[in-house]
Amino acid sequence: MGEGFTTPGQAERMVQLIASLGLRRKMKELDIEAGLGGTTRLIAERTEAWVTGLESEEMLVRMGMKRSISAGLIK
Repeated sequence: MGEGFTTPGQAERMVQLIASLGLRRKMKELDIEAGLGGTTRLIAERTEAWVTGLESEEMLVRMGMKRSISAGLIK
């Protein structure tokens, strides 16, 4: 499993899906029910787009935010 992902191979599959989105720098993307934020961070890292992750579970928000801060992805 990748950091912030819940199943093995999820990060690798997301890389393929992200490429098909056509996101570029300065574009905006909204990740609803972002969980731990693995996909959100991966999109931000790969595309340099401004990505906002929304999550309703407070525990996941705290854990995901810590990971995003550690990755230097808080703007």
